[in-house]
Amino acid sequence: MNKSILDQKNRYDSEAADHSKHNNDEYTQKYRDEFIRKPLFKENLKGMYILDAMCASGIETGYLIKQGANVVGLDISEKNVDEYKRIWGKPCFLNSIHNTKFLDNTFDAIYICGGLHHVLPLLNETMNEIHRILKPGGLFYFVEPNKDTWINAIRKLWYKFDSKF
Repeated sequence: MNKSILDQKNRYDSEAADHSKHNNDEYTQKYRDEFIRKPLFKENLKGMYILDAMCASGIETGYLIKQGANVVGLDISEKNVDEYKRIWGKPCFLNSIHNTKFLDNTFDAIYICGGLHHVLPLLNETMNEIHRILKPGGLFYFVEPNKDTWINAIRKLWYKFDSKF
């Protein structure tokens, strides 16, 4: 495993519990529903086989399940994978998104929320892997942070006044 990937794995192993606690709370989920998920998912997900890639503890998985998708996770952190399995009772695979080990044409859709910026040195390999494991005509959903958006300014203000942050 290359040093960059190993560093990422170690980081996410050490942050897993706090990350899960912070991102799986009711208010974070409501925020994500309103500002990320509603605008992003226009298709009917019912019955789709979806990879929640770079999933951590499955912060997005609950939404996908509620929409009727058949979801599995993928994460580089063993602690995140264990937490995912504990919370969702669904398969979660321990691997990097740039080299998943899935068969070709496996998924109807792949979803990555806020993860691609963590694999910039391997972005070409990652995109090739996503293309390889998506079925022909499959959907790739992704969301990436942008600190210069108006929504981020509102979020920062919200965090200052909301005691939960």
